[in-house]
Order: sequence, then C-alpha cells, then structure tokens
Amino acid sequence: MNSKNLNKYFKAGVAAAVVVSSGVVAAPIVSHAEETQATISFTDLTTKNQYYNDIMNLAQRGIIKGFPDNTFGTYKEITRGQAAKILAKVLELDTENVTDPGFVDVKKDNEYYGAIAALHNAGIINGYSTDNTFRMGELITRNHMAKMLAIGFGFEAKSTAPFTDMHDYYKDFISALYENGVTTGRTSTTFDGLSHVTRGQMAAFAVRAEKIKKEVTFTVTDIEATKIVTSEGEFKTSLPIFNEQNAAALEGAEVKAVISKGEVKSIKTLTLNNSGSEENPIVLDGKNSVIDGSLTVNADFTSLKNITVNQDVILTSAVSNSFDANGLDIKGELVISEGAQAQLASLNMVASSANGPKINLTNSAVKAINAKRDNVVITSNSKLTEVKVAANVKSIEMNANVGTISVSGSEALQIIGSASIDNVNVQQATQLALDVTGSVKQLEIVNANAKVSLGENAKVEKLVVPTDSNISTIINDYETVKGNIEQVIDNSGTVIESPGNDGGNTGTPGNGGTPGNGGGNNSGEQDAIKPELVSISPVSGTDVELAHDETFKLVVKAKDENLRELEVDHNLALPEFSVYASEENPYGTDELKAAFEAQGVKVTYKAETQTWTIDFGAVVTDAIAKKGTVKFFLVIRDEAGNQFGNMDPTTAENTFTYNVTKAPKISISGLPTEAVTTEGKITEDANGRITEFNTDNRAPIMVSLKKGNLNYTKVRVVVEGLNDGIQLIAQDTTGAWYNIVKTGWGPVQGFPLIDAETPVYVVVNQVGLYEGAIKLINVENGSVITSTNTQIQAEDPVSTTLNLNQDFIIENGVAKFN
Repeated sequence: MNSKNLNKYFKAGVAAAVVVSSGVVAAPIVSHAEETQATISFTDLTTKNQYYNDIMNLAQRGIIKGFPDNTFGTYKEITRGQAAKILAKVLELDTENVTDPGFVDVKKDNEYYGAIAALHNAGIINGYSTDNTFRMGELITRNHMAKMLAIGFGFEAKSTAPFTDMHDYYKDFISALYENGVTTGRTSTTFDGLSHVTRGQMAAFAVRAEKIKKEVTFTVTDIEATKIVTSEGEFKTSLPIFNEQNAAALEGAEVKAVISKGEVKSIKTLTLNNSGSEENPIVLDGKNSVIDGSLTVNADFTSLKNITVNQDVILTSAVSNSFDANGLDIKGELVISEGAQAQLASLNMVASSANGPKINLTNSAVKAINAKRDNVVITSNSKLTEVKVAANVKSIEMNANVGTISVSGSEALQIIGSASIDNVNVQQATQLALDVTGSVKQLEIVNANAKVSLGENAKVEKLVVPTDSNISTIINDYETVKGNIEQVIDNSGTVIESPGNDGGNTGTPGNGGTPGNGGGNNSGEQDAIKPELVSISPVSGTDVELAHDETFKLVVKAKDENLRELEVDHNLALPEFSVYASEENPYGTDELKAAFEAQGVKVTYKAETQTWTIDFGAVVTDAIAKKGTVKFFLVIRDEAGNQFGNMDPTTAENTFTYNVTKAPKISISGLPTEAVTTEGKITEDANGRITEFNTDNRAPIMVSLKKGNLNYTKVRVVVEGLNDGIQLIAQDTTGAWYNIVKTGWGPVQGFPLIDAETPVYVVVNQVGLYEGAIKLINVENGSVITSTNTQIQAEDPVSTTLNLNQDFIIENGVAKFN
C-alpha cells in the first residue's frame, strides 16, 4: 500500500512499524483512538421511541452526536448543513481530499465544508444557482432531503408514488424513495414536501436508504481508479476486480451487480466481450474476487486469474482459439459451448486436422468440465474431477490427470493427449478411439455393441465389459493390444482374464517382476500388496512456526516395490495434485513441471529412500499461513493400482493436520549504500516533535512491516542505541513530524500489527558510525517480537581546495589548469 493509503488507515487510530537488515527504522506517531461509542445513551431517548434503533445505529458508528446536555433532540428540525454532514458520512465520502464547490457562504474552515464539498463533487447537491449559496443554516425540507437521498444512493423510480401533493421537479426523487421503501409519506396520499425534516426522521431515512440493495445490469465503458463508468451511470466500488489494469478486459463487459449507496457491492453475473490476440491476450486478474453467479467468456484469447465463480464458467463459440486460467476456482462446471463441428473421417488413430480452442488451466479447480465443442484441447496441472463429453463431440485432447471421463451418446469419439485417467465411462458411444499416452485405471464399456480401439501408448489397468459379451468384438485387434490391458472383468465383477499376466513377453509387473519379463514373479501372481506410508514430516498435529521468508515443506516417505504416485488434497482454496516416483521428473510431464515451478512449488523424489519432498514456495505458503490450520489428505499408489488411503471418503489414517504460523518481518528499502553527509540538526522540542520540516530534495527510505498470520493487537516500535546525532523523522496522522529515535513508533498503549509501508527521513548532524537496535515490542507483556540491528555511516560534506602551486595558463582571459 502506498503512503497515502497508509496514512488513511492510520487515521482510524492505528500505526505500524519498520526496519531490518542493516537498515534504519522509523514510523509515524498516531493519535489515540476515539472513545468507543458502544455505551452512548441520550437522556431524552428511550427504546420505546420509533426512531430509537435508527438513531443508535448512526450514533454508535460516530455519524451523529447529541447535544452537550446529553440529549439528542429527536424532534428538533435539522439544517441543510447538518443533513449534508450526516449524508456524507453514511455514504462514506472522502471529505478531506475535495474540490472547493465555490459556494460563497461556505468557508473552508466551516465544520460542514468537507461534507458539502464532497456531496457537490459527487454530483449529489448543487446549491442555489441564483446567488451561488448553499444556505447550510436553513432548515432542510422533505423535498430537498428526497433529492439528496435519491441521487446519493442511486435510487431511480420505475413508477409514480401515490402522493397527490408532489412538485413536478421532485416527483421522481420522491417516487424513488417510496419505491425502495425509504418513505411511506405523511399519509397514504400526501408526502408534505415543504415541511422540514426532524433529526429523528433524518436518522430513519438514512438508515433505511443504506440498507437498500438492488440489482443493476450495466455495460462497462471505462474504469477510473475506484469508479466504474457504465451504461447506467457511474458507480464507485472497492471490489478488486474493478481496477484500471483490468480496463481492457472489462471494456464492453455486461455486469449484473448488487448496488448499495451508489457502490457496486458484489457481482451476480459477468460476461466478457472484448477479445485479445495471440500476441496480446486479454488478461482479467480478479485479485481474489468472487462472482456470485456465472461468468460467461464471449471473447477469444482471454486469460482469467484469481477469481472464484460460484456457478458455471461458460465459454461461448467466440472462444475459438484459446482460453487460459490461473487460480480460477469454479464451483460449478466449465462449459465449453458448441461451435462449428468437424467430421472425424474414420477411427484410425490419427488426430483430426480441425482445430478447436486450447483450454489451459493452471492451479485451477472446477467441479466438472462439460465439453460440447469438437476438437477441444484441455490442459491442466491440477487433477480434473470429471470431464463430460457431449454426443456431438468427435475428438477431444486431454493433457491432465482426470478422475472420470463420461462419454454419452457419441457415435464416434477419439480421445488423444497425455493423460492419467481414473475412469473412462462409455455409456452409448458405438466407436471409441482411446489414444492417450498414459494410463487408464478403469475403462468401463456399458454398450455391448461398442467398438474400442486402444493406442499403443494407452495402458488400461482394468477393462469392464458387459456380462456375456465378446471381448474380441468390443476391443479392435484385441490379440495385438491385450498386453496393454492388465485385467478384464464383467460388470458383475467376475474376472474374465488378465491378459497382461499370462507369463508372456507382454506381461506387466507382478510381485518382484519388471515389465516384459514374463509377468512378474515366477508364480505369475499379481501384486496385491498396498504401499506403506513410512513417515511424514512435519508429524501430524505439529505446530509449525515459520520465519517470515521460510516456506512450508512436506516430506513423505513411502515403501513399495512398484511405487508410482503420491496424490495430495487439502483444505486450501487450491487444486489437488499428484506427484510421481521419478527422480528425473516427479511432476509427471514437462508441462506440469513448468506449471508447478511457475507457482514457486518445487518437488523432488529420492528413489533410494522412496521419499518425496514438496516445497510449497512463498505464494502457496502464504495461503497455508492465512488458513492457519491446514489439512492434507494423502493417497499413495503403486503400479498395480494398490493404494494407501482414500480420497472419498478420507480417514484419520491419511489425514494430516498442522497449525501453521508465520512470524512478522520488518524491512526497509531505499537505504543509502554509501555514507550519508551531515547537516544541521532539525529543531525539535523536548518531546521529539519537529517544529518545522521540509521534505523538498530529500529522498525517504521506505519502511514496511509484514505481519505474518500472528494477531498481535498491541505493539509498538522502539529504537535503542542511537544517540542525538541522528534523527529519524516521520509524520503522524495530524501532519506533525516527530523524531522517532526519541519518541518511538506508535501510541504508548500499542496498535494492532498490520501490513504497512511509510516514508521515513534520515537526518545526521554528527560524523560517525551509528549502530542501534530496532525492536518490535508486544506492549501487553513487554516481550520483543522481532528485532534487528542497524548501522549508518555519516561523514562531512566533500569540500574542494584549490592548489595554487599547480601550473596554469591564461587563455582568452580565463585561467585554465594544465
């Protein structure tokens, strides 16, 4: 966060601290937090009053106050200035960084100036054009109040209120309030717009208005800082997806959003309509935003990052070349809608020449992929739970680990790619060409009339066929490919034959055997021993305390003669994954290795000890620390399909729990690498307050604090060992400057530890080496949370001395040295 945002946060009553590694520390001084409003009461207000709840709502939030005699004056009429102040606070407008509206009767030192200016800047008020006044001391009428609330909260009327006394100019504003339940009128047929508003009424109107949330559908035309320019007007927002970096991706996007107080509070649905190109794809980084409903991608060459979608993500036919996702969490399905279809000429193990879109998923999770488009290429570095293949699809390429591929109604389907698949379920397909490079744990054929062709690199652990069916009529060229099938059973579970374990040269590993050696051990018995989990580190139940820059590592040691794979699931908002018993490439493929390493995750496997080490890297470790209590679920498999543990359901045996904490870190950037020059001491009083300080031509050091996931509520920073020859100068929330070498950082009672950054200026007035310690203190018990030593060298400014003994000549009246 920048210093401006930090200062804004400090104004809520907090400050944060600083420093590390051969650096200096500094920090702003913060004012004491305001007294809590929780015990507020008014002598003239009881719970029986109709406005009690509304008044207390605003009072406890510091939006309204009572009078010095501890009364509220519920039925006293309110002025235009008072109403402006209340409305600006309820709308959470910035009343400090404002442009002067130019009202001749509103001076900048007036208590209502900031609120009036903020409302004017937001287009909510105009004042009186006849004399350019606002008349803040006049009582506000119900008409004027209706206009301010309707514009301020973005209410619009679809029908006319039933009041017979509405002025034409205010009719739409009044109707908007009536339609949204903010007012019911004086009577069922009158609004009484010329009457004045009381303090109690104003509280009720404000609270009712801010509770109204409505759904608005709009098209995005531009994004400016925290403002969205749309077809339905301008809205403010703090949702991270609406930022200027995403302006191109959101241009022309259709959004259904929940609006409150003129602000986009949440997104119901989102449709992207702006395509990129192969050279310059459109990137939408949601920065962990949530779409409550569906997200439709109606644009090609689009990349989505860090978004959670609670329903489906739909790729329309406009996605004809590529769609990328990184950190996309889809609670529903990824639907690849139909496009132009291409015919698959024959089932001959040659990929269709027609090009479909390439779907690339990195660190993404999805309930299921529903492929309704032909020739789609799907690549994922995380295991896909299910892929549904529609009847119209002729060819699909899978480059991923997949739980289930469901094939229904297709007359002829070709599955190619590099994949490890748990189950291929063929319901009605009459022709299936399974030409993946990888293994299929179970190929289930429901239709006895189906024709299945296996590619030479497709290995099937278990083939399930209908009872009393003829394998040779189901599997094309069965005698040639049966060596790629470990076991054949019918749908009642009866073993028909195990063609890969018949003692021939096409054998598969038995207990103690190797591929192609005659089927395993001498007896030809199939390996039925499940892998063993020897150890896991850290031990389950451990409290793992990490230094701020330390990464979380999981070390899993297994035991099995034919070890194959470790599958890892967890309770993080990240996909599950598998790693393999291969020293050369434990990731499975080069593509998966690149995807892991792109996220900073490193996996190694040591064959001698059958041990995997998973280093989760900085990004994933942050997610683990943020979760606090993390659970891992492990399944270990061997080549014969035996396994330790289950994912559905998991058990205590394969569940491992850790409480992970990450320590705070203080750091500094911009510290001079060379000695600083001395200067005159900046005047300060006995309390360390700087009477006057100018930052012109001074380069600050930037001091930052990372809190980790430890929730310290009362901390402050102290500086030890530095003397009066050095000043570390920082600004507090009131704009005053302090030397924090003398004052320390933060209020004496402490402040909550946060992530923060702020500028600090170093002033040295004596030559020498300055060495000291910067300590972050837990105020509650006086303990040192973290500490670092600092060192600064200071020297006098360089001076130039003229050597008069040096030879020189005079040329054109100017002395020049030889």
